[in-house]
Amino acid sequence: MDPLVKAVGEPTRLRICADLQRHRGEQRMVDLIHRLNPRHHYQVRHHARMLADAGVVRVRKAVDGMHVETLIELTAAGKAALRQWRDELQEVVAG
Repeated sequence: MDPLVKAVGEPTRLRICADLQRHRGEQRMVDLIHRLNPRHHYQVRHHARMLADAGVVRVRKAVDGMHVETLIELTAAGKAALRQWRDELQEVVAG
C-alpha cells in the first residue's frame, strides 16, 4: 500500500482529510479543530502534523498584524491518496 494512502487510513487523519476535501482550499486550523473535536485539539494537531510530514497536507503560518494563524490544506498528493483510499475501500466492500 502506498505510504500516503496508509497515512490517510488512520481514523482521525481520514476525518481531517475528508473535512479538508469537503471544505476545499486552505482552512484555518482552529476551524478544522472546531469542526472535528474541539475538546481534543492536541490530537487533531498531532495527526495534522503527521499528515504534513507524509506530504498529504500543507501547513503554514500566516501573520495578520500581530495575530498568527495556522492554515492547512490538502496537497495534490493528499487528494490523490484520499481518492485511492476511497477506491480501495469500495473494492473491499464490493467484494
